Amino acid sequence: MSFVLLAIAAIIKAFLDTLVFRSGKSIFPESWSPFKTYTTVPLTFGLVRLDAYHIAMYFFEFAIIGAIYLYKPILSYADIFIFLIIWGLFFEIAWRIFYKPKP
Repeated sequence: MSFVLLAIAAIIKAFLDTLVFRSGKSIFPESWSPFKTYTTVPLTFGLVRLDAYHIAMYFFEFAIIGAIYLYKPILSYADIFIFLIIWGLFFEIAWRIFYKPKP
């Protein structure tokens, strides 16, 4: 289960990086950029800003914490390489889907 949560976290991280670094050149509206929503989206309960970036960041944190909590060793120290492969694979696939330069 921790491998699945790590894959989900990698996809969410690709989404977050797309919003921050490539908001004008992605499949998402430029209005989702955290730099724009900072001035347009009010704080909820005076504490948190509920825009696409922050909601995704909460899910990212829950996925990482869940992956750590549910981790059961499979190949001992070799699991680190499995985690790296899963992270790299899912991050890159999601990044290539999300980042579409507009002509």
